[in-house]
Amino acid sequence: MSTIGTTTPYHRSPVDLPKSKHSSLLPGALREDAMLVYVARDGRLYFRNRQMSLDQLPDQIRRGLRGGGEYRVYFYADTRVSYATVKAAIAAVRLAGVEHVSFITESPRR
Repeated sequence: MSTIGTTTPYHRSPVDLPKSKHSSLLPGALREDAMLVYVARDGRLYFRNRQMSLDQLPDQIRRGLRGGGEYRVYFYADTRVSYATVKAAIAAVRLAGVEHVSFITESPRR
């Protein structure tokens, strides 16, 4: 997995992001063709702006790669979602041939 980063998506996220004091910016997450996976608190899964099942995710990522997307997936995982749900989503991403995964977090308010 890659370094945790903090950034704001270009659209509203369906998740409450975890906070991280030691994060780094990931400008690739702001690209128009960025491969964004959202894991909502209730386990719903989104790729970019489209809700889908875990089984559909690898094919959607492969399509994104054929369209010139970066070989990195940015995860927006709700702070309260189960670890097993996130782990299953990462496994689906890896089935698509992507090994680089970054988790998006928020910087704590000062």
